[in-house]
This record gives sequence, structure tokens and C-alpha cells, in this order.
Amino acid sequence: DSPPAADDARPPVAAVILCLRGVDPFLRECLDRLAVQDYPRFEIWIVLDSPADPANRVVRAWLEESGASNVHLVHVEMEEQSKQTSLKSNSLRYAFTRLGEYVEVVALIDADTLTHPQWLRQMVAPLADSGVGVVSGHRWYSPDVRSLGSLIRFIYNTFSVVPMEHIRAVWAGSLSLRRRVFADPEFVKSLRTAACEDAVI
Repeated sequence: DSPPAADDARPPVAAVILCLRGVDPFLRECLDRLAVQDYPRFEIWIVLDSPADPANRVVRAWLEESGASNVHLVHVEMEEQSKQTSLKSNSLRYAFTRLGEYVEVVALIDADTLTHPQWLRQMVAPLADSGVGVVSGHRWYSPDVRSLGSLIRFIYNTFSVVPMEHIRAVWAGSLSLRRRVFADPEFVKSLRTAACEDAVI
């Protein structure tokens, strides 16, 4: 079946959050694909834990070339860094607390996630049901290089999808949350000591 479509009459404003550390080989393609999402009201938040991170240069070059106007590039301020959590959990917490109240949905993505144009619509549409707070995608590796490493990762991923579905595990590489989840003070507080944001969610 086709996934439900987002309601264009009044689509919820979405913020796509991409936390970066270093330059992933797929970063430019990830950004290119995010910029052409077929969704009427969204912004992209790119969060770096340091302005000295090499990803900063790549993102700034991409912004200049693409002319994207719906992108916020932010750096986690030193006083906001927590030594009790992972860098990604800290960056997410930083972003969640700075989103405008008009943002109704957030979608998390990793730098090696390559989306299709309908991705954001598919991540937002199930949230139209008030009983749904979180929507998760599944990672699927499609190696284009034949190597032992890519084969092992492909096989591991194939067999991990079933148990992930069985225990209802979420994957933060493609995940959306409604405001009542990502803005919950207890949830935001828990990210201060979270080794992995997936587990907290």
C-alpha cells in the first residue's frame, strides 16, 4: 500500500535535524536530497558541536552553492556541552530547546541517510493520528562496492530488521516526533545523560 499523504491544506511545520561530527562521505548527497523534499513547510537544522569541525566548511560551501534559504546552521555553545552524554544526544537537546513554538514535528536524520523526495511526507503523515507520537524508518544498506565489510553490514542489517520491528525499536537515522514528545521537559532533560538518543525515545 502507498503511505498516507501529508495534508497540504494545513501541513504541520516540520524541522529536519541533522547532527554532524566530521565529514561523512554521503554528506553532500544527503544535503542535496533534503533540499528538494516535496513538503510545503519545513526547515533544516544542521547542528555542529564545534565550529572547528571540518563539516562546517562543507556545509557552508553547500549553502553558498545551493542557495537554500530554509537552513539553520548552529554550533552547540561551550556552556551547553554536557560531559554525561554523547555528542549527538547533546546536539539534539540543544536543537530541541531552540526550535520555535511554531514547529510541530521534528524529523531526525543521519549524514549517511539518503532520502527520496517523499521521505518527509511519509515521516509526518502518520503523526496525523493523535495516538502516534513517534514514527521510525528502517535503515537499509545498499552497497555499491563489493567488499567483505559491505557484505557483512548488508547481511547484519537484513537480519536485524525483523527483531527491531518485533521489539518496536526506533532508528534515529530516520525518525519523526510530534511536539508533545520532543518538547517534553523530562525527555529533554533525559538527553543530558543519554548515551544513545534511540534508547531514550
